[in-house]
Amino acid sequence: MKYRQYRQWRYRMIAWYQSALGEEIDLSCEKKLVNWLNRCGGQVAMSLGMSLSLKFRELLAEKFFYCECLADYPFSDESTTQLMISSYQQLALLESSVDVVVLAHALECVDDAEHLLSEATRILQPGGHLIVYGFNPMSLWGGIRCILRLFDISPWDSSWVSISRIEDIMLSLGYEVREIQTFLYRLPIANKAFLQYFSFLERIPDYHVGALYFMVFRKLSISPLKEKAAKKQRVRSKINVVLQNFSNSE
Repeated sequence: MKYRQYRQWRYRMIAWYQSALGEEIDLSCEKKLVNWLNRCGGQVAMSLGMSLSLKFRELLAEKFFYCECLADYPFSDESTTQLMISSYQQLALLESSVDVVVLAHALECVDDAEHLLSEATRILQPGGHLIVYGFNPMSLWGGIRCILRLFDISPWDSSWVSISRIEDIMLSLGYEVREIQTFLYRLPIANKAFLQYFSFLERIPDYHVGALYFMVFRKLSISPLKEKAAKKQRVRSKINVVLQNFSNSE
C-alpha cells in the first residue's frame, strides 16, 4: 500500500472508529489488551497500524517504554504519544529490541501481510509477545464486505487476512499460539440502541466466526524449523560417533 493510500486508509478508519460501532469495538479490544498487558513482561512495547485508545496507550506508557509506529505523519487533530515514522517494509529498529508488539489492523493496510509479520518478528525479543487484531473475513461481516468493498467504503475496502493464514505464518516464523478468539456477532449497524439490544449475541460460542479476531503469540527462543534441523544434526553426530567407534574396534 502506497503512502497516500495508507494515509487515506487511516483517515477513514479514524472517522469510522468514532461511530457507535467503532467505539464498541475499541472498548472490547481495550479490555482484551489490558488483560494481556498484565501478563507480558519486558521493557519496550510498540504498536503499528491504527492508534490504540488513549487510555490503553497511557497504561502501556506506565509499564513499558512505549512507542507508536506510523508509516506516515499523524493528522493535526490526532492525539499521539511517543511517535516513530517508519516504512512498514523495513521497520527502523534493531533486531530483538522490542518485548511487546501490537498490530492493530496493521495487516489490513499492507500489501504483504507475511512480510510485515516477518519484520515484527525481527524486532521482537525471543520470549516476547505479538498481539494481532483485525477484521475476520470468515464472518458475517466478511460476507457483507464482498458487496460493500465495491463502493470504496472503509473498513470494507481494506485487505482482510484470515485467521488460518495468520496462524500458519506465525507458526512458520517460530511462535507458539497463546490465544485465538473472535468476537462481535452483531450486524454492522452504528446505532447504540441496536447494539445494546442485540448484545446477547455475544454469548454465542466462539467458533472463530466473529467479526473481529484477537490473536496472541509468543516468540520462541528457537524456531521449529531450526529446532528440527538441530535435531537432525544431533542424530547425524551420534550416528557418526557410533560408526567411528565401530570402525576403531575392528
